[in-house]
Amino acid sequence: MTDRIRLTIEGQPQGKGRPRVTRRGHAFTPTRTREYEARIAAAARGAHQGDPLEGPLVLTVDAYHARPAKPPRGHQARELSLLAAPCWMRGSRYPDADNIAKAIADGLEGIAYANDSQLVEITCRRWWAEMDGPARVEVTVSRAYRP
Repeated sequence: MTDRIRLTIEGQPQGKGRPRVTRRGHAFTPTRTREYEARIAAAARGAHQGDPLEGPLVLTVDAYHARPAKPPRGHQARELSLLAAPCWMRGSRYPDADNIAKAIADGLEGIAYANDSQLVEITCRRWWAEMDGPARVEVTVSRAYRP
């Protein structure tokens, strides 16, 4: 039985969209969010064919955003071109890290783990992709061990 699942979701990181409510009070998930969660699920099925992990789990998400052509307005390193900035330089772009983690957690549910209530620790970091590197999200789900 495996203790860790690693997968990569190609493309620009997306966050969990707000639920939309109809005039009659019916709530639904936006189409773009449903499609992104389906891509996450497909990547998870490709990386893990076994049963879902059991017990307390740790989710680690590294979101690599495509570099913009110029720095965002108000960026602290405005005089630096983001094309030349190192890959560790953090971006202050949307989506928020917590919304990225929510979309990933929901997309992995039923494949990597039975229920996202098993997640006892979630880490989500946002980065700029490497020079000419692809936008992507790298995900690791592992068992939580007590020290």
